[in-house]
Amino acid sequence: MSQATLADLARHAQASFRTGNLAQAERQGRDVLAQDPCNLDALRVVVAVAQRQGRVADALALVDAALDAATRQELAELIHSYRRGETPLLAPMTLLRHHLRRAADSYALEQIYLEPHPPAAGLRRGL
Repeated sequence: MSQATLADLARHAQASFRTGNLAQAERQGRDVLAQDPCNLDALRVVVAVAQRQGRVADALALVDAALDAATRQELAELIHSYRRGETPLLAPMTLLRHHLRRAADSYALEQIYLEPHPPAAGLRRGL
């Protein structure tokens, strides 16, 4: 399946979810994920369906599967380093934004919490 077709199917899954057709939304989302396991639009739909149906463990497993082990480990290490006060918040946030850009997830990149300190507040970034 081409990327354009996968994107269309992911959009249809989102529309099905919005109209409340959860079974169809999940089926369409899983069809996309079978071809492109890193398609965050489809992943978001399938996870949202699982959450809505109270299948939290399934939702977490889907998110976990979307990141390879090395990426999860690297991100976890940076988050722990931030918690210990060894690195600024900018480090894990930058890595997270990097992986979201690679996955071309425009929705996630637009989230305000991924830019906790606006560029104008450069002093807060520890630069």
